[in-house]
Amino acid sequence: MVKIKRGIYTFVLMAGIIILTISLVSAGLISDIYAKITGRATTQTIGLNITVTSGAAPVILEVYNYSMTDISSGTNEGPSLTFISIVLNASDSQGVGNLNNASAKINVTHSDGTSSVRENSSCALVAGQSDATSANFTCNITMAWWDAPGTWNITAYIADLNENICCNASIRNFAIGPTDGMAANQSFLNWSAISPGASNQEAADFVGINNTGNRDRSLLVNSSDLIGETNANYALGANNFSVKNSAGCEGTAMVNRTDKNITSARLLAGNYTGNNITAKENLYFCLETSNSDLIAQAYSTSTLGTWILKLG
Repeated sequence: MVKIKRGIYTFVLMAGIIILTISLVSAGLISDIYAKITGRATTQTIGLNITVTSGAAPVILEVYNYSMTDISSGTNEGPSLTFISIVLNASDSQGVGNLNNASAKINVTHSDGTSSVRENSSCALVAGQSDATSANFTCNITMAWWDAPGTWNITAYIADLNENICCNASIRNFAIGPTDGMAANQSFLNWSAISPGASNQEAADFVGINNTGNRDRSLLVNSSDLIGETNANYALGANNFSVKNSAGCEGTAMVNRTDKNITSARLLAGNYTGNNITAKENLYFCLETSNSDLIAQAYSTSTLGTWILKLG
């Protein structure tokens, strides 16, 4: 007996010849035929593989350190770095020997999410501080002088020998306080010899300033009148001078023994040791005009005191 598959069958009798046409209703069969004719695949097989490890993941019980309180007053002023040591305490229910000591690591991140990540990826097992299920690891972190003040979060990681991973994000945090500091490349400014009534006379040098702290700061200049060294009856007043952050005159006008904010200048925090403009600012000093009645002599800050650069 010949079995005929289910479908719609039409018999046409023509000139004594029977022609059999078959309408197939199986979508899969049509797809297979189409693929064989065109060579285009219409299906794809995907294999799956999942490995299940044995045992439970280790647990980070605590991170702590006493030295973290030392930086609540601020990091070291640049270019000195600040070193802190954080202890990580981890536990494994299968025994301390199942901890993968080499995997212990820690990082700290500022709560603002924009500062650099400081990390130690090779924390060291502390000898003599382990029991049957737990162990202590020391993680040394290097903080830069420009690391921002505020709250820093600690994230710790460890795995066991079965490749179970534990991370305990932000289990602790600590505070870094503000550090303010600057370093200038000049302590004395000179002008070329001028004539009475001269104007727009710039100092021979500019003052370059580095931010050695961890905060953006403005810059102030406290000036004084320049008194004649031979005849003190003559002077160049502080109000004859101006200061700004680029070459040329017409900067912020000075006032005798008054802090004046140099509005054009801003000393940003950062790594000033790089070969760029990060955390650096320049100040240019200009004698806008001099008295027309000046006599020939030297005029200096010897009598009323030096000019003072300040962080605002």
